[in-house]
Amino acid sequence: MGTVPGIYGDIYCTRPAVFRVLEEVIGELLDVFPGTFFHVGGDEAPKKRWKACTTCQDTIRREGLADEHALQSWFIRHFDRFLSENGRRLVGWDEILEGGLAPGATVMSWRGTAGGIKAGRAGHDVVMSPMDHCYFDW
Repeated sequence: MGTVPGIYGDIYCTRPAVFRVLEEVIGELLDVFPGTFFHVGGDEAPKKRWKACTTCQDTIRREGLADEHALQSWFIRHFDRFLSENGRRLVGWDEILEGGLAPGATVMSWRGTAGGIKAGRAGHDVVMSPMDHCYFDW
């Protein structure tokens, strides 16, 4: 757990046990928060551990993915399906565009407007929240 703001090197592995735990936790959250949308984040996801992890590299090969950006997209697509099966819609920060967008995803564009425009043109719902206009700490 971090004690100062910043991006840390840790990221979820693609082992099946990790997915089971995340699905259990998210399932419990869905019971508590009945809204339609569920924000999964997806921003500032470091890829260094995935590059070094044999399990994650095996997943990339097995799934025919191009790289770690595509692995993140594969991960997000899994939870897009999981949330859809549970009557919810996935929302993620615009980084979820980088490896290919999950079919039901809504993009929250924070790094400017380009990601939101790209997602909108592809038929996805978008929440425009560019940091230069919407972040009150700037």
